[in-house]
Amino acid sequence: MKKEHIILLVVVAVVVAFFVGRAYNAGSLGSTPRRAAAAAPGPTAHAASSGAPQTTAPASKPAAASVPAAAAVSRHPSVGPEDALVTIVEISDFQCPFCKKGKETLEALRKAHPTDVRLVFVHLPLAFHEHARPAAIASLAAHRQGRFWPLYDKLFAGQRDLTQNSIAKMAASVGLDMARFKRDLADSALAEQVDNDTAIAATLGVGGTPAYFINGVQISGAQPKEKMAAVIDAQLKRADELLQQGTPRGKLHLRMWRRNNPAKADAAINWIMRGREPPKSARPKPQEKTKDTKPAEVAKPKEPVHPAKDKTVWKVEIAGDEPTRGNPDALVTLVIFTDFQCPFCSRVRPSLAQVEKTYGTKVRLVFKNQPLSFHKLAPLAAEAGLCAHAQGKFWPMEEQLFTHQRELEPAQLQAHAKAIGLDTKKFAACLAQHQQRPALDRDVHLAAQLQVTGTPTTFVNGRKIPGAQPFGVFSRVIDQELERANKAVAAGASVKKLYASLVAQGKIVAVRPELGATTFSFDFTGSPRLGPANAKIQIAVFEDLQCPFCARLAPILASVRAKLGDEVAVVFKHLPLSNQCNVAMGRDMHPAACHAAFWAMAAQDQDLFWGFAKRVFADMRGLMPDGDQLDVRLAALDTNLRRHAKDAGVDLVKAELYVKQQRFAPTLERDIREAAQLKVSGTPAVFINGREYNGPLAVDRIIAAAKRVLKEADAAPK
Repeated sequence: MKKEHIILLVVVAVVVAFFVGRAYNAGSLGSTPRRAAAAAPGPTAHAASSGAPQTTAPASKPAAASVPAAAAVSRHPSVGPEDALVTIVEISDFQCPFCKKGKETLEALRKAHPTDVRLVFVHLPLAFHEHARPAAIASLAAHRQGRFWPLYDKLFAGQRDLTQNSIAKMAASVGLDMARFKRDLADSALAEQVDNDTAIAATLGVGGTPAYFINGVQISGAQPKEKMAAVIDAQLKRADELLQQGTPRGKLHLRMWRRNNPAKADAAINWIMRGREPPKSARPKPQEKTKDTKPAEVAKPKEPVHPAKDKTVWKVEIAGDEPTRGNPDALVTLVIFTDFQCPFCSRVRPSLAQVEKTYGTKVRLVFKNQPLSFHKLAPLAAEAGLCAHAQGKFWPMEEQLFTHQRELEPAQLQAHAKAIGLDTKKFAACLAQHQQRPALDRDVHLAAQLQVTGTPTTFVNGRKIPGAQPFGVFSRVIDQELERANKAVAAGASVKKLYASLVAQGKIVAVRPELGATTFSFDFTGSPRLGPANAKIQIAVFEDLQCPFCARLAPILASVRAKLGDEVAVVFKHLPLSNQCNVAMGRDMHPAACHAAFWAMAAQDQDLFWGFAKRVFADMRGLMPDGDQLDVRLAALDTNLRRHAKDAGVDLVKAELYVKQQRFAPTLERDIREAAQLKVSGTPAVFINGREYNGPLAVDRIIAAAKRVLKEADAAPK
């Protein structure tokens, strides 16, 4: 054959091969995109010896001879095909037990989808995990040698012992060049990279670990495998649709991010996928460190200071109309904040009686009320005492109420009034009309300003004595105050104005008013509601289905509705105190709360929220059992929530589907976002017609506040 003919045949063969190849690729991407993905191996693989994924392609030579240059390694460790249909961004902490559980779930999911799922790792070592940051830096040093994933496995497996020596042993066991590893550990660039990852996490709204973004779909906390698998399946289906429509495989993940999470897509694409460094301004502000305190140490609680040594004076003002006993011109005034339902308040009375007997005209006793929120009968009992005071018989009533502490029901209060010789009709009217409520409110407000959180609390010329202390404690402080008072009188102070002058410069703190001044406009779309949408009074409550205080509030709000009828509506807003779904939470305070919230919203979709919530609140302690095995605890939680849903009449098939799909995630995120705007950090938080309510969680108090809101709204200029 002639040379010209041979050249011609070669050219024809190349051209034919080119077009055949193009036709094959076009058919693969157009008709069977998933099969095409399965046929083509990804750029990363698993090491044959360890079964652990590598950062780069496995080397056939010993590890020390195949260490890649640092510049050749991507900034974020990844495993799986670069053009995978699903990319999972894992934001994690090597010392976090929930992250370890999440790692196991990810491994199972990647095994189920070996050619369709890619994993990218972002560091978020939490401040309270002492060894998490050194472990993160060590993993990046291993990443420079293409061995991130083997060390990743070792670090999670040994997360209970991540000391420097232990990490070094792990590094050696995965075949690292230890001389280079030690040099890289000292390279500030790796610490800088961890800081950059922390900035990325903060920008993406992640404050706790673990957190995952599946093609941009955010999942917080270590979730059951089925939940994450459902998200992956949905994303695979959508990826196939986009491929059929002609989307290039290489651009698939970016488009999915922009579709699923447009608000966070730019940061993720630029800083994770494209490897650009985030600005330093994106980093969270570092917390101030206490001098000479090791990071892992927990500060010991301060030893209580003996009242005789605590010379702090509080500004305990007296109006002059309080129940008072003793010499009005006494050198020492004792002001006691008490609660008629409090057993400790009863126990301190003998000490006070001994004080009055011992010091005689040198002391006087002033009584103030501080009914505690968990003593349901205490507020009305306090009003009963003040109603008796209005008839000049407070101290007989005080004796009667403390003697019969377990008999404080309304009818029993009436019997006590009769027993001490009160005008019972006037007394009954005083209670029914809450005539002494302003005086009680004044006492409660002053108690808050003085930071009185428990009863009894006594102030001796403004100096605080907490609890039911023996006579000896009172006598030491009184003797000191007698000396101070005598010096003041000798210096020319008026005896009649002595007390006021002694506490005038005392300590007092500002407290929030019972009703906030500003009005917030809520979005109630899809929120559980009791009562008509056009009710005059709309009470919005941020709650957590694992919060015991929220459980106590439910019957109180039911009583408010029973008394006001359709004048009032109660609207439930979700605020789970868990970093699994609440980005504002730095820790998982209530680990069952997020999953319970999704079940509750699925029940709400069937108009069965309140029955479900009632059952969950009643079973709060057994909702998620304690124990070390997270998968066992999560399984028990899911079983319990399913049981409560079934008992409430919920269609389980539909509800389970919605929970797996996180169908109502936007509603949950909206409620959490509104809580953040209002700076609500705890539950329950109550808002009446958009105004924050900070008063006692009692039926009559909430009703009074609601009526005040309506009155002030009517009086406001239109």
